[in-house]
Amino acid sequence: MTIDADLHRLIDLAAPFWAGETEVVRTYWTSPKRTRATDLLWLQCQCFEEFWGSGVGKYDKGGIFRGEIEPVAFDDRRAGLAA
Repeated sequence: MTIDADLHRLIDLAAPFWAGETEVVRTYWTSPKRTRATDLLWLQCQCFEEFWGSGVGKYDKGGIFRGEIEPVAFDDRRAGLAA
């Protein structure tokens, strides 16, 4: 398989999950019951999940930001800068 084929396969596998997420977002944001308070709560929950991860699955590595940054974060011991 080429990279293009692998990428297309990955997109095909992820598409149903993206569609589900899209439906949840669309349902919330088109709801007539939304308020400023619920919008702020929604955004707070989304930010938490993206940064920290959901914490509900054994494969949750800490969110798309922290989970990717943490393994490569600067470590002064590896850099030989530790006292």
